[in-house]
Amino acid sequence: MSETHTVRKSQDEIQRDLAEGADRTDWDRLREMTDADIGRAVRDDPDAALLDEEWFRAARVVRPSGEKEQISIRLDKEVLKHFRAEGEGYQTRINDVLRAYVLVQRMKEGEEPSERDSSAFR
Repeated sequence: MSETHTVRKSQDEIQRDLAEGADRTDWDRLREMTDADIGRAVRDDPDAALLDEEWFRAARVVRPSGEKEQISIRLDKEVLKHFRAEGEGYQTRINDVLRAYVLVQRMKEGEEPSERDSSAFR
């Protein structure tokens, strides 16, 4: 694992860095990786997990009926395009993805999921 610290940058800063050639990704090495190489890299990464067919069979979309707060949020264009392409209800799907992320983080911290939350894993 790298000993470097996380650096936060705005989208504008990232675009500027890329335009100046600051991208440090070895794209040629990535293009040459086989599926086996990728699978091995994921298995060796303690922060990653392969989502197999069993996981997708067991996964369920859960739409909790909680109170919602209307906000304004800025999303990357490609993220919004993806969710909108799936049709009506894209804002609810974005909320569902964020809710699943929060649940996983809580579980990592040792919190037990509530009955409402745990239905996401049935």
